[in-house]
Amino acid sequence: MKGMRGLMHTTSVDAVNDHKTPFSANPIAGTKRSWSNEADSKSHFPDPRGAVHFQRAISLPPAPPRLSASRIVELHAPNGVSEYSQRRLIAATPTASHDPELDLAHPTYGLPKQLVDNFASLGIKQIYPWQKACLKGPGLLNGEKNLVYCAPTGGGKSLVADLLMLRRILGEKGSKALLVLPYVALVQEKVRWLRNVVKGLRYDGDSDTDENKSIWRRRADEGTVRVVGFFGGGKVRATWQDFDIGVCTLEKANALVNTAIDDCSIPQLRAVVLDELHMIDDDHRGYLLELTATKLLSLEQPVQIIGMSATLPNMDLMAQWLNGHCYETRYRPVPIEEHLVYNGKVYPAGSTRSLIKTASQLNGTAPSQGQITPTRRIEPSAHKEFRDPVLNSVVTLAHETASAGYGALVFAGSRSTRCLRKPYSSVLHFIAGLTSEERDLIAAAYDDRIILVCVATCSLAAGINLALLEVISIRLALSRESIHDYFSKSLLSHTHDAKFVHDCISSSLEEIEAMGFVTRDALSMFTATQLGKAIVASAIDPDDGVFVHKELSRALRAFVMDGEMHILYTFTPVQEFGIAVNWQVFRNEMETLDESGLRVLSLLGIKPTTVLKLAQGASLREITQQERDLARVYRRFYFALQLRDLCNEVPIHVVARKYDVPRGTVQNLAQTCQGFAAGMIKFCEQMGWGMMAAGLDHFSDRLVAGARTELLDLTKVTFIKSRTAWVISPQIATPYLQSYSRVFWENGFRTIATIANADPMELLPVLMQGKDNEKYEEKLMVKATVISESANKLWRLRMQAEIEEE
Repeated sequence: MKGMRGLMHTTSVDAVNDHKTPFSANPIAGTKRSWSNEADSKSHFPDPRGAVHFQRAISLPPAPPRLSASRIVELHAPNGVSEYSQRRLIAATPTASHDPELDLAHPTYGLPKQLVDNFASLGIKQIYPWQKACLKGPGLLNGEKNLVYCAPTGGGKSLVADLLMLRRILGEKGSKALLVLPYVALVQEKVRWLRNVVKGLRYDGDSDTDENKSIWRRRADEGTVRVVGFFGGGKVRATWQDFDIGVCTLEKANALVNTAIDDCSIPQLRAVVLDELHMIDDDHRGYLLELTATKLLSLEQPVQIIGMSATLPNMDLMAQWLNGHCYETRYRPVPIEEHLVYNGKVYPAGSTRSLIKTASQLNGTAPSQGQITPTRRIEPSAHKEFRDPVLNSVVTLAHETASAGYGALVFAGSRSTRCLRKPYSSVLHFIAGLTSEERDLIAAAYDDRIILVCVATCSLAAGINLALLEVISIRLALSRESIHDYFSKSLLSHTHDAKFVHDCISSSLEEIEAMGFVTRDALSMFTATQLGKAIVASAIDPDDGVFVHKELSRALRAFVMDGEMHILYTFTPVQEFGIAVNWQVFRNEMETLDESGLRVLSLLGIKPTTVLKLAQGASLREITQQERDLARVYRRFYFALQLRDLCNEVPIHVVARKYDVPRGTVQNLAQTCQGFAAGMIKFCEQMGWGMMAAGLDHFSDRLVAGARTELLDLTKVTFIKSRTAWVISPQIATPYLQSYSRVFWENGFRTIATIANADPMELLPVLMQGKDNEKYEEKLMVKATVISESANKLWRLRMQAEIEEE
């Protein structure tokens, strides 16, 4: 194949390998370097920059034709007018020149000039008429009334919530606001956005810092609006004094509110934004939204609750529950034109209802009311890869959109990689198995128009026990009367009759009392037990809490300390991941366990003979509760094996290949375990198991860093954590993968101090290992500078902490 290079298409990998070749290969067969004349040795080598002529081999098959999109034939224009056609011809949206109140600088909104300038720098100089009408609703701008509103995606609904939230925290120094989002990616994106919005913004009267304060006791961000993100299993030790706007996931928001109620700092909270309010109907996490909102409503504090969603069918009910103003708009800044493609023909559909009606008529499931005429026809493809008319239509329409200079996002119903070969150079497959770093790169490339077509897959209650346990644990309601009063403000009371709610509360109280989560004294006052408080602190389901308590209690009686498998098993989540266990891989890994690992198997009740039977095709019984608990133990240990590899610096893609799962699945497992480990640490601390909490804390750090103990310090430096490089060792000719932290360690940079004291030029050779081409040098020099600056920042913070302790 190497001799055929030049006859076939040259790939980017071939080009890089050619550049990395440290010597010039002789392309002329039979020519040998002369040893007699050293000075003339260069004459035997042709000029590498000159043209090289090849003779095509007759036996080579012709190159396959390049995939191309099909031709689209215009049949006739659709009859009548639509919002899309009108909005493309007529700019009907008023501007600030017609309505001064559409300008953000208008006195009606009372926004500081710096905030208005920040919005302008982000491209927002005025608002839409519907946003003005919504903001001027009764009691909204002064925070006296809650708000529930619905607007289409891309309609600007987030700006309304941002303005109301910023007005509340800027009105009084020390006020706090929470912005609740359902997913970690949304939290991260919103934190970046809000930090740009509040950049340089200071509270009134704080332009001059108190000179009496010591430079070491004065916060660098004092007097500014601080935005902090709370998500996942991160060890953010931020308190209510460390942020002004907290952007958090559902779980973190509920935990923050619980903590604030428990330590009586909740009066500082002034605004809570509940984005994606329709998530309250989610079977797994929706109850968290209801819990958070119900607690805020029962406090009778001046907290403005702002709920928004793009799809909220029962908006009136939600507004009634939250005691808020209700507003709905269907305005879209960019109108949507919908079509239906069937058998290569494009049919117009003015709305979702008409789309469904057209599809039913074409499919023959609904009576036809006149002939439906297509507006365009997609010609069949000449390529066998696009023989499927659905696939051919998707490729052709996506190619047409990208060729016009626009982006196309294609949602596929399957994760099968057969979909969409690349007829266009800027087409990317985006399936759910990608890692978070790959997702970030894809999102950035799509925003920067580097990627024009993105193919993605579509992806979108704990009952009353946890709600009761939380209320009793944080002492918000302790008697039956106060508990019933609390639930009168819940969404449950607005959707069911009083008798049903009363029966649910009574049965749940009896259940959590029987499970040992609460006790009742002679005056019928409820008090949470140590186990109940631990379950609330760890934010796990009460039913799972019973299983976790049993597992940890058994571990404390006989814990295997001379290995890492037992503690890794301990913070493996108990909930189902939806990932099938590969029993052959389980058997192979079990056979490689050392004596310590085998003792863990014995203590957990895992039988090697059972694993061997399962690897041969037997099924795991899960009929009785005892069998289901044992099956959960087997699955948790299988996931613990993956965590063991991740904690020992095995790259994610290697672990994914070893266990035959997507890379994103492995990373999602690690991130879920980080969150679960944080909950288990709180569980152990609340139960008084300090040694267990310390062990879990240490291995949680190792899991986050993906490294062994000696490298934990280095992984805190930017560009070193979670990075891998191909390294060439003088002893080993074949390059091998190694983490950057390990590369730095083996080159003598074993502490943050040594990196901080090193010149970036000293770090460059370390980064150049495995990349000896000069074209990498400039980029790696920039990276070395960032690493040096990051290490210096960490070192200064550490020295400052030591001075403050003295």
